[in-house]
Amino acid sequence: MVCTAVAAIAICVFWYRSIRSYDNLNTGKFKVIHAIEKRLPLALYETEWIALGEGNDETLYKPISHLERSIPIVFGLLYLVLMLAKLLSC
Repeated sequence: MVCTAVAAIAICVFWYRSIRSYDNLNTGKFKVIHAIEKRLPLALYETEWIALGEGNDETLYKPISHLERSIPIVFGLLYLVLMLAKLLSC
């Protein structure tokens, strides 16, 4: 049980880090898109971002990555509690 919990916690850590990596990658891609749009007659992504309150108004836009990052944390904590309960019951 303990080995399984440790493996599950490790998977949650890697899961969390991959979500962060994709979030950072998307941030970089949108910086590039916005830089390109400054040279174009239309800036559709920038206009969309402005319409969404530039991420400052959660009623208009809430990044899904915040929810995605919480899922492996919850599972990791659950596995940690299960592992500690198993260790303490021995």
